[in-house]
This record gives sequence, structure tokens and C-alpha cells, in this order.
Amino acid sequence: MLVSVCLASGRALGVPVYYNHPRIVEIADGKQSTIRPGSIEKLNPDGTRATVVSGLDDPSGIALDAAGNLYYGNVRHDPIQFDLFKRAPDGTSTYLGQVRDTWGLISIGGWAFDVAVSPSGDIFYNHPAVFQQVGWDYVRIRAGSIEKLNPDGTRTTVVSGLDDPSGIALDAAGNLYYGNVRHDPIQFELFKRAPDGTSMYLGQVRDTWGLISIGGWGFDVAIPEPGTVFLVGLGGLVILTTKRRA
Repeated sequence: MLVSVCLASGRALGVPVYYNHPRIVEIADGKQSTIRPGSIEKLNPDGTRATVVSGLDDPSGIALDAAGNLYYGNVRHDPIQFDLFKRAPDGTSTYLGQVRDTWGLISIGGWAFDVAVSPSGDIFYNHPAVFQQVGWDYVRIRAGSIEKLNPDGTRTTVVSGLDDPSGIALDAAGNLYYGNVRHDPIQFELFKRAPDGTSMYLGQVRDTWGLISIGGWGFDVAIPEPGTVFLVGLGGLVILTTKRRA
């Protein structure tokens, strides 16, 4: 499977491009050590790069709102936690809380935390499926979902019954686009949810069979308005969307 996010360089767009960078580890004598922590990076229009958030574990998910606030997730380990942050244009970061609300085993493979922000300040994010080990089996105790965090702090589920949701975006009309990873066999599906709650299946975005590598870090990008991002899947599936979250 190859789903790529294709965009022009920051120089061509005339705006900065924000992206997350994974933690880099080194294994020596059977021990693992971090030689570079995860971070949020910025590619400026002149081609220079700068680190805007450092000291993260595995950053996954990134979005910008109309006011220039940067939202990003961070996956921590031992135990696994998923934290959401908001960084103001002046560099001040605010912790918005954990976005995993049920304890149990989760499937990191096939799920990458992502976030999207509406013009009204609603924060949409995907939540993984949660499992519980019963004997030699794993029982799903919570399905994957798309959640919404309102500016007043309340949380609601807007899409339920998913497997491993991965990828999320909003267009200017308020339509919500999201992916879902299913297993046995592995399938990658794309959906569109209208503001009235109606969901439309847009098709599969994986069209090549074979082994694939899905890890616990999800690369994501965000650019301020104006800008367009093409979400391109092999086989001619193309969506053009104005990204308020990216």
C-alpha cells in the first residue's frame, strides 16, 4: 500500500510547511537509547528548516487552525499514552489532555493518531480500537472511532464502529474525511462524513497486494491557508481539499 501526501515545497507555496519528525533510537548491548527525540519541524518558504517543538516521544498528528495555533499529538510508551497539545503562535504550548479514554491493549500497527480543527475550534481526532486479553484470545472492548473535543472541553463521538481509524481532514465546507484500516485481510478504506452526519464510502486506497510495514509513528503535515493538498492513492483515487487542519 502506498498513500502519499503530495504538496509543493514551502518555497513554491509561499507558506511554511509543518511536519512531525520521529524519535530516533540506537540499540547497543541489547539496550535501546534515544539519540534524537521526536519533534515538530517547520520548512520555511526560503528553504530553511527549524524545530518548533522538541523533546517529544513519537509525535503523530498535526493541524493548524485559522488563528495559527498548532495542534499535535504525542505517543508515549511504558505505559502507552496519547497526549494532545496546542501551540500558540507565540510558542506557548498548552496540554489538552489524553485522547485515549479506555484502558486495555491497543493495536498500534494500522492506527496513526491524527487531528483536524474546524473554523469554530472543534478538534476532531481518531481513537484506536481497544482490546482485552482473555486467555489466549484478544477481545475488542472498544471499537475505533472519530472523536470531537469542543472548545468548552466536552468530548463526543462522531463516528463509531471503526477498526483502526487513521488519517483525518476537514474541508472548507465542513466535510470530514477519514481512513479506516481493517484486518484479515488488511484493507485501507476512505470515507467522507458530511456536516449532517451522513457518511459516504469513497473506496479503498490500497490497490497493491503484498506485505506492508505499519509502525507506531504516523507522519503528517500541516500548512496555513491558503494552500491545497492532494491526497493521492495508487489507482487514480485523488481528493483535492483545502486544508484548515493541513
